Amino acid sequence: MVYWRRHWTKDVLSAYDTLISQEGVEQTEMGVAGASCGVFLGLDFALSHPNIKSLVLLGGPSDSRQREQLGRTESLPTLIITGDEGGSLKWSDEIFASSKNTATRLLKFKIVTHGTKIFEFERFTERMVIDWFMNTLDAE
Repeated sequence: MVYWRRHWTKDVLSAYDTLISQEGVEQTEMGVAGASCGVFLGLDFALSHPNIKSLVLLGGPSDSRQREQLGRTESLPTLIITGDEGGSLKWSDEIFASSKNTATRLLKFKIVTHGTKIFEFERFTERMVIDWFMNTLDAE
């Protein structure tokens, strides 16, 4: 995870900078989704950017620093979706337990998968993610 933080954070920032440079992008209230190792990167990003107001995490890792920081904020509703797989399930449980936002939800599927592969097995999760952002952000 130290490697990801050191080397991949700049990729996340580059994607964010490209997004916010686009005409019509509302920058004051945004959501972030992360899958697999993107859970770690998405958590890091969301916790360091106050304009991120909603989070979706699809079965991936976190570290104790992120969970402690998440536990100190009540303003980040988080939808956590995971399969019934060792590490992903454990991390998802830990993230859920850390969140202090009363809207945070944890959805566990009885399949062995993590990350975006969840969409292959549970098709309605795509709609669930869209609805999550529509309901937790001031979206049109």
